[in-house]
Amino acid sequence: MTLPAPQREKPAVNAPGGETDWPYPIATLRGLPHHSVVRGRDGRPCRVWRDPVSASFADALRRADPLAVPGLRALLTQAGLFLWQSIHLLHADLERAAGLSGVRVLLGPEMVRVNDEVVALPGCFPWLFPDGFDPEIEARRAFVAGWLAGQPTLRAIHPAGFTVAWYS
Repeated sequence: MTLPAPQREKPAVNAPGGETDWPYPIATLRGLPHHSVVRGRDGRPCRVWRDPVSASFADALRRADPLAVPGLRALLTQAGLFLWQSIHLLHADLERAAGLSGVRVLLGPEMVRVNDEVVALPGCFPWLFPDGFDPEIEARRAFVAGWLAGQPTLRAIHPAGFTVAWYS
């Protein structure tokens, strides 16, 4: 027995500017030029954007169901913010493929989740932590949270602000 191929509904356009009801915020970036295409562990290509500033993306992310943004990842480097959505292209994979190193984050509605490695291994982030910085982990967390709040691309993505959470 052969099952018919699943049909995807097209997003409904609900505004003259072309905004859609599409549930995935990343879909709003498809019209922006992407920085690169990197293959995930599944072999499929994944678009990566550098410093994507888009009011429609910010609005879609703010309105998104947290379950509609799995794998919405970003890497904050000295050069900027690199953004993609994939459960198969992990931060380490992008770092290896693109020769980048940075603070690994996951994005969600009104939230930025930061990988604990940035505070556990501050020596790996000399461009972030000044010499002689307080070795206490909670002081590093507070410093990183303040640094994130000052990042222009994150402020554009979350114009109303965001909470910082930590993951390992």
